[in-house]
Amino acid sequence: MDRPEHPEQALLTHVVGAMKPLGLQLEVLRPRMRSGAHLVDARIDVRFGAHRLRYFAQVKRCLRPETLGAVVHQLRALGGTPLLVTVHVTPLLADALRARGVESIDTAGNVFLNRPRGSLLRSAHKIMHVSPLLGGWLSA
Repeated sequence: MDRPEHPEQALLTHVVGAMKPLGLQLEVLRPRMRSGAHLVDARIDVRFGAHRLRYFAQVKRCLRPETLGAVVHQLRALGGTPLLVTVHVTPLLADALRARGVESIDTAGNVFLNRPRGSLLRSAHKIMHVSPLLGGWLSA
């Protein structure tokens, strides 16, 4: 009998599908692993064109303003480059995450990636900002 998929892995699978129409390819390299003393939901690659970004993905099914501080603290404790993966990032939470420099993706197609070579903000299925270095890599 097959073991049921872990809830975090099911959400990751959903996000992988949500990113495809945007031209982003997500690949789960290693599910449920340790980073030092912390459990990471997955090690993932995010690819777009010739670019590849590697992250420690932390899945949070329910993100609320009152839990944001704890979530950001947990992400920063992971080491490496953390990526918040969730069901939906509201505009208010998206602003708070960007202000704290937290990269995130959700099942609704909202994306915030911020790297030294460029950044992307896509909210409510509309590109809000693409840095000059990555300009044109994502279509609306």
